[in-house]
Amino acid sequence: MHTSFIIDALTNPILLSGFFASAVAQAIKSLVHLKKTGQYDWRWLFRDAGMPSAHTATVTAMTLAVYFDEGFSNLFFVSLILSSIVIRDVLGDKIFAEKTEDAINEFLSKIQHFFAGERVEWKHFIGHTIREVIAGFAVGVAVALIVQRLIY
Repeated sequence: MHTSFIIDALTNPILLSGFFASAVAQAIKSLVHLKKTGQYDWRWLFRDAGMPSAHTATVTAMTLAVYFDEGFSNLFFVSLILSSIVIRDVLGDKIFAEKTEDAINEFLSKIQHFFAGERVEWKHFIGHTIREVIAGFAVGVAVALIVQRLIY
């Protein structure tokens, strides 16, 4: 592997924007959990659900970085379309997961006597609310702007 490849990768604004947007969103997610519960849980650094959406932050930052680098190019429009699909999917996953969770919880409530009276409830960590997606979008824009300012 050539040194120039590594240097190019480490200074690529699109790659850096995506990486840092994801890292910042995951860090915020773990801090939100800490504030909610009073306990730090390192697993929130890797969870898919929660506030803000790291998926949205990542694709937003990368798409904006493509725009900064290339303007309204073919790559920008491809990135925009793929980002839209990712964002739509994280919203759709939440709706599907909530319906599935409701069905599972209804089933569990009907067979509760098998669990010696203890309350069992299914909880999911899939998808995002619109608020989480908007927060992820804001993180992505902020990170892409910062990376763009630092590199150019």
